[in-house]
Amino acid sequence: MLGLGSGLSSSVFAIQVENQQYSIFLDGTGDSFSTNVDAQTIFSNDFTISAYFRPHDGQPSSAQTLFGVNENNVGADIMRLTLNTDGTLTLLHRSNVDEATTTTDAAVFNDGDSGDFTHIAVSANNQGGGTDSLYKMYVNGALVNSTTLDAMSGTNFSAWNTGGAYIYFGAVNLDGSQPTSLWIGYIDEIGIFTAAKPDAQITSIYNNNSVINLLESSGSYSPTKLKHYYRLNNDL
Repeated sequence: MLGLGSGLSSSVFAIQVENQQYSIFLDGTGDSFSTNVDAQTIFSNDFTISAYFRPHDGQPSSAQTLFGVNENNVGADIMRLTLNTDGTLTLLHRSNVDEATTTTDAAVFNDGDSGDFTHIAVSANNQGGGTDSLYKMYVNGALVNSTTLDAMSGTNFSAWNTGGAYIYFGAVNLDGSQPTSLWIGYIDEIGIFTAAKPDAQITSIYNNNSVINLLESSGSYSPTKLKHYYRLNNDL
C-alpha cells in the first residue's frame, strides 16, 4: 500500500494538504493509495471527488477502482467509483441497505493507454428526507450524461457509516481485508470536498487541462468545503 508519510503533511485553514514529487503509479499487484481520511466524514452528506486519472488500459479485462471504501460484511455501506470493461464509469452508493448506481451513458476511456490524463469529478447531493439524491459525473470539466438506478433517499444517504474505514484511491478498501479491484495506471491532483460543487466550479478546476491550486480561487472555482488535497506535484 502506498501512503504519504506524516512528514509530508501540513494543515492550511483546516484543510489537509499533502505533497509528493510525482503522480501516483499503481501497477495492480497489491498497491493502493490510502488517504487516511475517515470516509464517514465525507460520504455521509454532500461531497465531490476530483482527480486526474490515466489508466493503463481504458477498457480493462476486469473492472478497476478509481476510489472506494466499504465495510467488510454482508450488506455493508459502500462508496465506489469503478472503471468498467467497456470504458464507462459507475458510482455505487449503498447506505442503510439502500443502493443507487450511476453509470455514464457513454465510454469515458478508449481501449488501451491514451497517454493522457483525464480529469474526472463526481458529486452527490443529499436533497434530504424522502427526496432522491442527485449524482453527477464530469469528464474534463464537462457534465456528462449518466443514468441513476434505484436513487437513494436523503434519509438513507445520511445514515452512511463504514465505522472509521479510510478512503482508498486505486482500490476498494475492504475494511480489515486486502484491498480489491486494483487500478493499473496513474492518479494525480486529488481533491475531496464536503459539498456538491456546481458545474461551473468543476469546469474551472479542469481549466482547459491546466492544473490550478485548489487552495486558491480561480475563475468560478472557490476552495469552500475543500477538506483534503493531494497535490502530488505533477505537470500532467
